[in-house]
Amino acid sequence: MSTTAIFSLTFISVLAAYVAWNLGANDVANSMGTSVGSKAITLTQAIVIAGVLEFTGAVIFGQQVSATLATKVANPGLFVDRPQTYIVGMLAVLLTCGLWLQIATSKGLPVASSHAVVGAIAGFSWVAIGKEAIAWKNIGFICLGWVITPMISAIVAGS
Repeated sequence: MSTTAIFSLTFISVLAAYVAWNLGANDVANSMGTSVGSKAITLTQAIVIAGVLEFTGAVIFGQQVSATLATKVANPGLFVDRPQTYIVGMLAVLLTCGLWLQIATSKGLPVASSHAVVGAIAGFSWVAIGKEAIAWKNIGFICLGWVITPMISAIVAGS
């Protein structure tokens, strides 16, 4: 393996870990803040619970989520003639989403990581290829999930 390939893999791995760290921090702040704030659990307990659940969720659902983000938001087939554009675009998605999550979470701003990632992929695809690169129907289904899941949660919580 060439030095360039090793550097590239290392850079991508560090960038992915950076994004994952910020995703976890944001998710933990959102899901555990109330429990810790009300003193129902300690900060240490929240970190352990969240660590186990975040890891389990990533292992169980991560592949499906990654496949959806890689192929269902924008059509990667349209980038066949320009694979470098797709790679640079996806790296930009990782970097900008990681930075956005870090900034928003550190300032206590409400932020949804899934919205940021989907929007960033759609945005770079639109700029690179045009609006025909975006799978609007799939984005509609993704957005529908963003509306339906809180409704289902509210119904379950109210029961």
